[in-house]
Amino acid sequence: MVSEMFERKNPLAPSPRDDAYNIGTKAAEDVFARKTVEGLVVDAKIAKAIKTDNTAEDLAKANDKILVLEKTVDELKRSGAKTA
Repeated sequence: MVSEMFERKNPLAPSPRDDAYNIGTKAAEDVFARKTVEGLVVDAKIAKAIKTDNTAEDLAKANDKILVLEKTVDELKRSGAKTA
């Protein structure tokens, strides 16, 4: 029991922030490759969070991911990436 209190988390394990970053990176690649935001495939986890029980935690995670996607698209536009 005491050992559990002092147990360290694996620093190499992906955090929710890392997952969101990876989703944003993938979205940026999709946008850049297609040169359009239309038709961008929404991450399956976001779709699942919206369709299932819609717990506050699921919706918060989905919202965070959507914000990351929007920010990534904005950064691409500012950097001069051509979008249709």
